[in-house]
Amino acid sequence: MLNIREIAHEKFSLFKRETIHDIIHSTPEILLPPISLCDALEDFLLDRSLQIDEICNAIMSYRNGR
Repeated sequence: MLNIREIAHEKFSLFKRETIHDIIHSTPEILLPPISLCDALEDFLLDRSLQIDEICNAIMSYRNGR
């Protein structure tokens, strides 16, 4: 059985800057922040994908503390 870290690495390995850009720019404008913030959104999402281990650790710490 896969654990959360293995699943996250499998899924987030697909998150490349080009993929994020394509997703954002294929999203209807009504759902997006102002166009001037789209680059910041791309940076934010890419940064989070690079911090996946820290995010998984926080989730696991929360789950273990319940």
